Amino acid sequence: LSTNGWSPPVGISGTATLDFGSGNKTAEVVVTGLPETVATSRVMATMRIQATASHPVDDLLVDPIRVHAKSLVAGVGLTVYGEMDNAEANGLYLVDWLLLN
Repeated sequence: LSTNGWSPPVGISGTATLDFGSGNKTAEVVVTGLPETVATSRVMATMRIQATASHPVDDLLVDPIRVHAKSLVAGVGLTVYGEMDNAEANGLYLVDWLLLN
């Protein structure tokens, strides 16, 4: 719906994998193939509470990882950044992201 010239934002979403390797406090993953990305895009990132080959669901609930969109590259994509506050994380974690224009 559109009222008074306002249109709701268009969203594109996906899932990326953060790889903390054998033990790190931070990890990044670059998401490309998003030509819709512009300098004013907004990104929301959240941990997907789903088991991976590295971790059961309980690990995600007990030791959460903070995730953010670190940067945008117009016409290309974005970088998702993850950080564990209280210890080193290891292995793979899934992150859902939503790009809004």
